[in-house]
Amino acid sequence: MATEESERASSGKDEGFGVTGSKANREFRDDFGVYCCPHVFRAIRAVLLVVRDPDGEWQFLCGQSDDTDDCHLVGVGHLLERDPSLAAMANLDIASGAERMSREGEWDYFRLEDQEQ
Repeated sequence: MATEESERASSGKDEGFGVTGSKANREFRDDFGVYCCPHVFRAIRAVLLVVRDPDGEWQFLCGQSDDTDDCHLVGVGHLLERDPSLAAMANLDIASGAERMSREGEWDYFRLEDQEQ
């Protein structure tokens, strides 16, 4: 059972293992696996786009057009150390996201189906 929990937590999927708390006040576990673009991974750019895919995967991206599919799986705690405001993203629902213009900017929330139109 413990192995199954650690596999789910490290997979980046929220199945009750990586995000704790009530729906309105969720928190990430530091070792919860999320994907980030190379720019965020190397601390070249700030996280300006967060997406929670329909399958429950999390992406923390810089949001620039030169983002690649070459994402890195990291423990979200590393990203939270750099930018504690990312903790609010734990409240995103599946198939939703948030973006901002700068690290200090306000988050604009969206549903993924809204982006496809």
